[in-house]
Amino acid sequence: MKYDKNIRCPECGAEITKGFIIKYNLKEFSLKIQRWRCKMFHYNHVRILFYLTFLSLIIFITFPLLLFAETDRVSTSGEKTPLTTILENAEELTEVEKNKILTILKLDVFGYFNLYDKYNTPLKREVFKKTSEYKDKLNELKAKKQEIQKKLYYVTLKPDLKEYNVNKRGFDIPITSNILIYGPGSIGPSKTVEGVHFPSLPVKVVPWRVLGEQIKGAYIEIFFLPSKEEDALYIEDIRDKIKLFFIFKIYDTKLISWQSCEPIFSSWTCYLWNDKTEVIVANSVRMVIANEKTGEVYLDRVWPSGKK
Repeated sequence: MKYDKNIRCPECGAEITKGFIIKYNLKEFSLKIQRWRCKMFHYNHVRILFYLTFLSLIIFITFPLLLFAETDRVSTSGEKTPLTTILENAEELTEVEKNKILTILKLDVFGYFNLYDKYNTPLKREVFKKTSEYKDKLNELKAKKQEIQKKLYYVTLKPDLKEYNVNKRGFDIPITSNILIYGPGSIGPSKTVEGVHFPSLPVKVVPWRVLGEQIKGAYIEIFFLPSKEEDALYIEDIRDKIKLFFIFKIYDTKLISWQSCEPIFSSWTCYLWNDKTEVIVANSVRMVIANEKTGEVYLDRVWPSGKK
């Protein structure tokens, strides 16, 4: 028996599958078999590459179309919508920006310029306040405060929009609640959304109920959105796309005392915590209720009335 390691396929040069060749004339037979295997491999390889390329092209072309079809867009051709027109001169107030603004409004030189570690005792801070460097930094903060109070900002709220109230002919929209974890709306002091206090916002305080039972000490502040039945039918179908926009100018900062509620469902009561929250105050507010995807506006009101 003889094993020839030098037999290779003339098509691709691949070595013949290992095996024993009893007679020389089997060498030709083995070459034919190997040649057939190699041809099949090359053929299948090309075919697989073709299929993969074709499939990739289909995915590349159709995926963006599917994504576009399944997602509502604010604008299909870059044109302005009622919502984008309203918001074009306003800046969204993020959590990071809010904390920075609070420091500026309080004229907190040590906080804004990160000097608390350097001047880490009350005495060191008092001595630093007498220096020209402190006065320069304080004047810089005063200028920033004036700039901030001239700008327009907005915060948003994704409401838990319930079904249309046929008796009141409108929607009850939770704005604020004092209920920790489970509370609808923005959790915090009264008439406060995302850390911004709107004292002029018209809301109604109602007790929070679970399975028909009132949780003592828990409340929700409700804004009522009046709506005609024909409009309400449409709004009910797109409740997941409704968003509230609160547009305002900053007035100042304020420390608000309030009681937060930790529900105790076994007794239908609350464990009440005495809290204090520092908030940004906006004396007037423009409230817009809109479809965040299409930009369609359902309410655009200012409180107090007559202010912009």
